[in-house]
Amino acid sequence: MVQKIALEEHFLSPEYIKPWLPTVAEMPAAKRDYLLGALTDFGERRLAAMDNAGIKRAVLALAGPGAQAERNTAKAIRNAIAMAARLASSDVVAQVTHGVAVAGVS
Repeated sequence: MVQKIALEEHFLSPEYIKPWLPTVAEMPAAKRDYLLGALTDFGERRLAAMDNAGIKRAVLALAGPGAQAERNTAKAIRNAIAMAARLASSDVVAQVTHGVAVAGVS
C-alpha cells in the first residue's frame, strides 16, 4: 500500500473548544460529540484512523476559528501559548514518533 501524508489534519485543545462549539451548533449532538472526541484525541484513536487510511504522517492544524476569534489580544496570546505548550508536552511528542507532525498555530 502507498503510504500517505495527510496535510492539515485538524485538532482542538481545551482553550479552543468554546469558540469551536458555535461552528457546529446546528449539527446533531451525536455527530458533534463524535467530532469533538476525534479532534481532541492524540492517542490510539487518531493513530488507528491513520493506520486504517494508510496515512504514515499527519500535519496537525488547529481547527477554526482558532486564536484569531479571541478579541482580547492578551487572552488570545495566552491561549495560543497554552495550546503550543500542550502540543509540546511529552504525551504529544511521543505521538510524533508515530508519524504525527505538528503544524504552527493558526
